[in-house]
Amino acid sequence: MFALTASIVMLIGCSSVDVKQHGQLIPQTDVAFLQQKFPAVNGIVGAEYIYQDVSIGRIGPANIHFYGYIYLSKQAAANLYKSYGNEWEQVSIAFTEPFDEPDQSLLRCDSFDDDSHADSFVGDFFLDIAHNRIYFDGEY
Repeated sequence: MFALTASIVMLIGCSSVDVKQHGQLIPQTDVAFLQQKFPAVNGIVGAEYIYQDVSIGRIGPANIHFYGYIYLSKQAAANLYKSYGNEWEQVSIAFTEPFDEPDQSLLRCDSFDDDSHADSFVGDFFLDIAHNRIYFDGEY
């Protein structure tokens, strides 16, 4: 029984980590995983993200680079924008591959960042209101 339980836990725990094809990281699309990681983000309808263990080969706790897009319903994106009012600031960022997208109109809000983090995630959220999505980049 213990071996079966340990196997199930290992499968669940590894389901969103480091999927590669021909040496390239493949974005994951598991919305339930994002809802678990960011429970304060409402209206998630899709996702594309990388959950990459960057601590391979060293002893100690894992260091996970976690970044990508959270796609929101149009109503959820509008509600998010309105709920933080004039706290949003226009920003320019360097995207992490494979999400290189120049010429994006992104907004950042410190209060939204603080409200959205779950467990030990350290990073930033950027609202792309024109495309009803959030770009996030951080680590565990």
